Amino acid sequence: MVRKGESLDPRENDESAELSAATQWTDDDRREWVQLSYNAGLETLKAQREEIAGMRQRAIMFTAFTITATGFLVGTGLSTTAKTGAFFAWATVGTVLFGILAALLVALVAPLIQFKFVLLPDALMRWLEGTNPAPSRLIALRQLALVTVPGMVKFNRQRLSVARWFYRGVLVSAVLTLACWVTVVWMFAQ
Repeated sequence: MVRKGESLDPRENDESAELSAATQWTDDDRREWVQLSYNAGLETLKAQREEIAGMRQRAIMFTAFTITATGFLVGTGLSTTAKTGAFFAWATVGTVLFGILAALLVALVAPLIQFKFVLLPDALMRWLEGTNPAPSRLIALRQLALVTVPGMVKFNRQRLSVARWFYRGVLVSAVLTLACWVTVVWMFAQ
């Protein structure tokens, strides 16, 4: 347990310094730890990939529901309605909201936002055969776990933040679009 004012870094605590002096990392321990770190990074990338895929899938499904519900409302409720200025004003708002919904959905689903989820084979091979190859598999894996994969995670984290805003925008505009057309039907249906 870390007490107030103590660091989580074991080199900075007296008790931990004594403990670390008594226990040494073996080569096998280091190999396992590097592999664990690398695997944790890959799992984080997988979670990010699943998050964006889930957002895209839910946004498409919710938009499809909104389009279906709006089409049903408009088709059944407004077929014989006398068109007034207020009707056209509400219909314009509903149409603009649908346009916003469509634009946000395209921005979320289309590959406008690039992510880094995959370690490319040619890049990995440069670690083995490139002009400056890694001296060992362990050092190459350590570099992947320490720099490459965390860099990919950070790169994706920034883009996921943007994608989340698009996703929220899709949901809000879908709800507003549906609410607008429900209002039109309630106000103008005979």
